[in-house]
Formats: sequence, C-alpha cells, structure tokens
Amino acid sequence: GTAATFAARCTMQGNIFAGTAITFAAGCTHHGRAFALGTACTLSSTQIGCDWSPASPSSSSSASSSAKKCKVRACAASMTPVNLGVAEPFAVLATSAVTDAGGSQIDGDMGTSTGIALPVYAPYSPPTPGLNGKLHPNDATAIAARAAAVAALIDIKARSTCETALGGVVELGGKTLSPGLYTATSTMQLIAGDLTLDAGSDPNAVFIFRMPTTFSTAADRKVIL
Repeated sequence: GTAATFAARCTMQGNIFAGTAITFAAGCTHHGRAFALGTACTLSSTQIGCDWSPASPSSSSSASSSAKKCKVRACAASMTPVNLGVAEPFAVLATSAVTDAGGSQIDGDMGTSTGIALPVYAPYSPPTPGLNGKLHPNDATAIAARAAAVAALIDIKARSTCETALGGVVELGGKTLSPGLYTATSTMQLIAGDLTLDAGSDPNAVFIFRMPTTFSTAADRKVIL
C-alpha cells in the first residue's frame, strides 16, 4: 500500500512494504521488517526485528546481523515466498529518515537510502534506538537494499496465484485466514478485532496482503500466527 499506520501497543507479524511512510505509535511490537520506500519510518518505544524477544540485548551498531532471518511462517505449494535479496538483514529501511521518540529496540540492520553521504547519525532523530545490528546511513549497502526491496514490492504487485479479492474497504479484524494472497481495491484495516493467520502446520506457508492505498489499526490489535 501507500502507507501503513499502527496504533498504540499493536503486535504485528511479517514484512511491511509501504510506498511512502510507516508509522508505529507507542509500544508496538513487530516481528518482521519495515520498508518505507518513499519517505520515513517513525518509531516510538517500538520492538522490531526478525529475531526480537524481550530478552534480546542491545549491541553496538557494528554488530553483525547478516545471519538474521525472520522466523515468520511463510495457499498452495506454487505460491513462493517473496525474495528480499540483500534487503533481508534490514529490520528498518527508509528512504529519507528513521525517527524514534525513544525506547525502541531494533533487532537487525537499520538504514536510509537517499544516496546522500551524511555523518553517521545525521539521518536519525535522537535518541538513537537500541540497535542490535549495523547502521547504514545512506551508504552503498542501504542503497542496494532499497533497490532489492523495490524489486520485492514489484513482485508482490504482479502476483495473482491463490488470490482472494476481498473488495473495497476491508476489515481484517475477527477473521481467521489460511495461506494465500488477499487483495483489496481500497484500504485494509485491523479495527474490529485481532487477525489470526492459520498456517495449517505448514512452516512454508505464505500470506500476502495487498492494497492500493493505506493499512491502519486500532490500539492493542494483534496479528496472531
């Protein structure tokens, strides 16, 4: 979609691709990655990353995260996972900036990709989040990662295998869904309840939610996998 907004204390699963911005309100937990491919990613006491857990220690920005992989369970055997390429080590990747209101924990690499050479911490509004991974401020790695994330988004937009068309404004709250591609012609939201993803004990199951505009949640909503 164009943008994704998560209200306070939400718990999300998977990889998020937004054409513009991604915003997490205070206290959200996201087990996956956030790719804001147009502008910025905004955090506030956000726990985010592929292998994040409450006990995960923060480490310096020089810590390696090349081995990190999201343990998110990925319809039919013909529906393949989305290839992230060199974007895979990133937990947070934005085009212009990453800002944090404080108290966030990031498990994975973080970077911006405008291609402008800036001092190491210049793209990030203080305080710099607790980072268990590498920092890539507009360097060649971040630029390549953004290109890989854009390629992944193009792949997602082109898919039709296992598609279920849900209509216009789609409310996902209170639903239990099996693996597949779920599409909307307008917005998707998680307001009326939690969303349960039932992989049917298949560790390779793939869930994709695709919308042309925005995704938003109410406070305290969860995606349960």
